[in-house]
Amino acid sequence: MSFEESYPTIAAWVREAGSIEIGYRYDVPDSSFLRVIQYTELIWCSDQTYASLAEALAAMEDAIVQWCAEQGITLGTG
Repeated sequence: MSFEESYPTIAAWVREAGSIEIGYRYDVPDSSFLRVIQYTELIWCSDQTYASLAEALAAMEDAIVQWCAEQGITLGTG
C-alpha cells in the first residue's frame, strides 16, 4: 500500500496546503515529534509519544482532517 493510500489527507496537505515535519529538534527541549504547518503557522503538533510511526502518522492524519473541517478547507484527497 502506498503512502497516499494509507494517509490520503497528509499527502493532499503537502501537495496543496502546507508542510509537515517529522522528528524531534534536539536543540529545542520541548519540541514535538510531529508538526503540521501552513505557511509559517504551526497548526498542530503531537503531544504524546507513539508506539510506532504508523500510529503517529494516523494521529497526524486525523488532526489534519479535523483542522480542515473546522476551517472549512477541502483538500483533494481522491
